[in-house]
Amino acid sequence: MEFYVEHETLYARGNDWPSGKRAALQMAIQKWETIVTFHTEHPDTFLWRIGEETCALCHIYLNRDGMRCRGCPVAGVAGVSHCSNTPFERYLEDEDFLGHAEEELAFLKKVLEEL
Repeated sequence: MEFYVEHETLYARGNDWPSGKRAALQMAIQKWETIVTFHTEHPDTFLWRIGEETCALCHIYLNRDGMRCRGCPVAGVAGVSHCSNTPFERYLEDEDFLGHAEEELAFLKKVLEEL
């Protein structure tokens, strides 16, 4: 899977979403590395489609067994579903896009270390 930005929108090229927890988390990290790179060059530009459409973890866990985010390692650490209580949520709420993207990347790396 390759992540790229075009017209202030994040896209995932390919259809090879991982099926395992560790691989999905590694892909989520790859995605947020792309977002951080974009915001390094464009710190004041909001980026579209950074949520479930381009999240490997959401592809596995968003509606698993009829339960939102059941088994997702991010939900396990945050204690709630939909990436609430994470830097991702703060990214959506204010304009420090680069800062919150860097925080989300660090957060995901920490979750991966704890697996």
